[in-house]
Amino acid sequence: MVESQVHKIIEAAEIAISSLLGSDVIVNYQLALQPNNYLKVIVEAVFEFFSLDIDLLKSKMRTKEVSRARTLCVVLIKKAMPDITHTKLGQIISRDYTSVIHALSVHQDDMATNKNYRNLFDILTVYVQKSLNEKV
Repeated sequence: MVESQVHKIIEAAEIAISSLLGSDVIVNYQLALQPNNYLKVIVEAVFEFFSLDIDLLKSKMRTKEVSRARTLCVVLIKKAMPDITHTKLGQIISRDYTSVIHALSVHQDDMATNKNYRNLFDILTVYVQKSLNEKV
């Protein structure tokens, strides 16, 4: 009973804060409470979006589709957690920090020069945000 009351109070506070400051505050609040769950939802959403098996994230496979999904995971996690180190982010995707730096660089270049990639990234960002709202 107490737990349900706490959840109702938190939901009411989230609605009030969201209406005053925007939805990003709620996402950051949820991230602070459950970072591992948040990261898991991002990775699952990206791989689901591309219809790829989640186990491929940590595999040695380097096909274009798998590499693109890994790159986008790196970018979205870094966007959600700007203070995460490249080393820690590399551990999440079973790569070293130089792979993370390369992924961020590739993303930045593609965003600047490839309209199709920008559109894909925008659609994926909405898809991941929807998954976060449903699961976190």
